[in-house]
Amino acid sequence: MKKSLKASYTVEASMLMPLVLFFIFQGFALGISLCQEVQKASVYSARLQELSGADIFKRSEMLEEAGENIWK
Repeated sequence: MKKSLKASYTVEASMLMPLVLFFIFQGFALGISLCQEVQKASVYSARLQELSGADIFKRSEMLEEAGENIWK
């Protein structure tokens, strides 16, 4: 004789699996979003590191002196 099995596990799994998959894919989406944010920030940081503070200061001083010389 065969035992009859209830389908309750199948029904519960069919309700639970979409939720599990949703949370997994939301985690993937969040991870991708954070990776893109870090990538943008690292490009910005690299540009800032390329700047030379001394050159900017010298340029601004030269502009101020040129402005003073024009108005004298």
